[in-house]
Order: sequence, then structure tokens, then C-alpha cells
Amino acid sequence: MEMIIIIIIIIIITIIITMTDMPYLNPISQILYTLSYNQNTQINPELWFMKSHLDYITGRNIQSYLHHFFPHLKKKTVLHDLKNKSVLDLGSGLNHLVPNSFLVELDKKNIWAKGLDIVKLPPNPLYIEESLYDTKLPSNSIDLILSQYVLYSHISTVKLLKKALREIDRILVKEGEFRVYPVYFGNYYLGDERLKRWIDKKFFINVIEPEFYVDRNKKLCHVPCKGEYEVFKDSYTMELVRHYIMDVKTIVFIKK
Repeated sequence: MEMIIIIIIIIIITIIITMTDMPYLNPISQILYTLSYNQNTQINPELWFMKSHLDYITGRNIQSYLHHFFPHLKKKTVLHDLKNKSVLDLGSGLNHLVPNSFLVELDKKNIWAKGLDIVKLPPNPLYIEESLYDTKLPSNSIDLILSQYVLYSHISTVKLLKKALREIDRILVKEGEFRVYPVYFGNYYLGDERLKRWIDKKFFINVIEPEFYVDRNKKLCHVPCKGEYEVFKDSYTMELVRHYIMDVKTIVFIKK
């Protein structure tokens, strides 16, 4: 009952914010941002709306990636721009098994693209089973790394985030990009000034406004994944919270 009341309050505030276009009047956003900043972590709304799915791995279609990583760009333009590039989908889950995923669409265009995750899955030429902290990939070998719902979601402490970014810095080419979504309130350094200084030495930072998108056809598999998949749709309410309460951003790290 308590959660229902909280959700109703959030929806009412969301409607007010949307109508007035004055997000800085939102007290819930201010409280959540302050908690996130002061506790050096990122608050994850999936813990509120999708707690039962936290032990699942996910596969998402290309539209999810386009809306979040390349807003306002058409599929044809993005794929054309990545010609002759190498692309790594970090924490890719089941994306190599989704026929219309970004990873598979890249492969169809003969663009070097791999998904990497720690979950044991049947062998597949598009999938690398390794830890994102130690990818085993050559240094200075990747032009673009994408990570959706992994860093800043499941990896949300300063220590682990820095460990992951250190490996990302190692495998990216100079001026290569690491794009990550969702980062709430754009707090890419988790309120830790020492981490911010370290990041700023390694990367240039761009902040992107992702587009609102509800994935209604994502593929799920319970870990340990034995090939039994479910189709599920994201919560529309959760996406409202992401965008209008938690001020979600996509962060682009560009290697110096």
C-alpha cells in the first residue's frame, strides 16, 4: 500500500512538472539527487519497479539503443557513421540473440561488433564471456563502447565504477567513445570529487538528453540462463520516473 501511495505521488508531481515545464520546482528530484550525491552512489528505480527481474539478463532491440545513445539520429545514419569502426556492447546480456538488436544490425552491415557479459551462455561469434573489469581485449582496440543498464545501475559504487572505467580507458582508442545510459541527474562521478578529477584526466565528458522510450518487447532469461526466454515490456511509470523525476542522462566519455 505504501508503494502505491508513493507511485501516485510521483505521477501527480510528474504531471505538474510536464505541464509547467519547471523541473527545478520538483522537491522529490532534489531529495533523490542529494541522497545520491552525498552517499556516492546512484539510486536505481529498477529496485522499485522491477525488483523481481534483477536476477535476469536482458536482450533489447535497436530502438532502445538509438533512443538512448543516439537521440534524434536515424538508424541508417548511425550505422553508416560506424562503418569501419569497432563496437563493443558492454554488459550485452542476450542482445546477440535478438534478431533486431543494435549488435546484430551492426553485424549485418559487416561492422566489427561484439557483446560482452560475464553470464555463461552457449557459444556465439557475437558474444564474449568475460568480466567488464578484465575484458581480455587488446589495448587501444575499440572505437565505441556502449553500456545500457549496467554501469551506474548494477555497478554503482565509486570503487567498482573506477575499476570498470580503468579497463574501458585501456581498450578504447584515442578519442574513442564510451556511451552509458542511464546516469541519473547526470551524476557521472557519484558526487565523489576525487573520482571526478580522475575521470577528467582520462576523458572529455559530454552530456546527452536521451529520448523517452518504453521497450515493450525485451527478451529476458533467468540466471543461470538455460535457453528459456520470456518477453516482457518495461514499465511506463518507471520511464516517467527516469525522465521527469530522476532527470536521466546519457554520458559520453571521450578518451583523451
